[in-house]
Amino acid sequence: MVEKFVTKIKLKPDFEEGKEIERIYANYFEVTHSRYDFTFVFCDSDLSPLSRPEIIEELQKEPKEFGIPIVAKLVLATNLIPEIIKALEINYKKYSQKLKNGEFEK
Repeated sequence: MVEKFVTKIKLKPDFEEGKEIERIYANYFEVTHSRYDFTFVFCDSDLSPLSRPEIIEELQKEPKEFGIPIVAKLVLATNLIPEIIKALEINYKKYSQKLKNGEFEK
């Protein structure tokens, strides 16, 4: 008879002390998926040059598409997506509460 062995493992990021992890800023993203994974493409859409009055006037006459720089592309296994959604919901709720309570006003 074979005994079943069950163990629980909790994984967590191992941030090495003193090792700087690069943060990448993005203010635009797109998500696509395949059968096996989800792909997140993050961009930095600095549109400040487009705010000049002469450009706004031209864009009102004829809308145009502009390419924006991709700063990161992240491919995630599909089994991570429900946990990501759950984590985002929890953290966004905490963020909203702090914002409502003025905790970011400093």
